[in-house]
Amino acid sequence: MKFFLILSALFTVAPHAHAQSQYPAKPIRVLVPFAPGGSAEVFARLTTQRLQER
Repeated sequence: MKFFLILSALFTVAPHAHAQSQYPAKPIRVLVPFAPGGSAEVFARLTTQRLQER
């Protein structure tokens, strides 16, 4: 019984660990639903600059 429990745990954890290594596979888009020049756009631009560095 313990063998099947350990085996099922390995099968559930292994695909997730592999999937995280390639994230993000594509560029991330940030959509700001407000007018340009506002504080929301400035915040989004500053945030995306920090994300690009990572």
